[in-house]
Amino acid sequence: AAPAATAIVRGNLISHYWKGIGGFVDADILVEENIVEHIATWGLTLWDAGRGNPRGVFTRNVVYDTGACGVSIVRSSDSPPAPGELTQNFLVKTGQDPKYDSGEPYCFQQPIARHAVPRTFTIAENVLYKNRMPGDQSAPGDLKKQEFEIQIQGWWNRLSAWPAIREADFVTDFALSP
Repeated sequence: AAPAATAIVRGNLISHYWKGIGGFVDADILVEENIVEHIATWGLTLWDAGRGNPRGVFTRNVVYDTGACGVSIVRSSDSPPAPGELTQNFLVKTGQDPKYDSGEPYCFQQPIARHAVPRTFTIAENVLYKNRMPGDQSAPGDLKKQEFEIQIQGWWNRLSAWPAIREADFVTDFALSP
């Protein structure tokens, strides 16, 4: 069966919203080279709603300054289509709002909230920096400032090719050159 919805979301600045970019139920989405910043809850999500098999490929995105988790993965089934991947994303200052520390109603208060992750969904090479966990704990895997700066400079040329991204607070806050 064909997916309920398909989307390619590339090269955008998504800022100051309740939620970021998500694929729900049976959607098939490609989300790459976006900056999602100043979001009240989650930055990226794949959610099956307890009845679907969404597919999401999330690569080379920046999720910056979220109230709840950076990314939420909720897909219980390994059934086709292949579930996708979360690779080479930058998750910075996620989980900033203590009111979501319980994990309800949105996601575990972690940079990558793994609610239900199929064995074939790849999570790799994501860069974590200055993320907050419940009780004001730092997130495991967060890089030190120098390591983070080296990593972001390596991807900056590719991200800065998109005009909208040059306007992001992330760019200003980390002194990246347009």
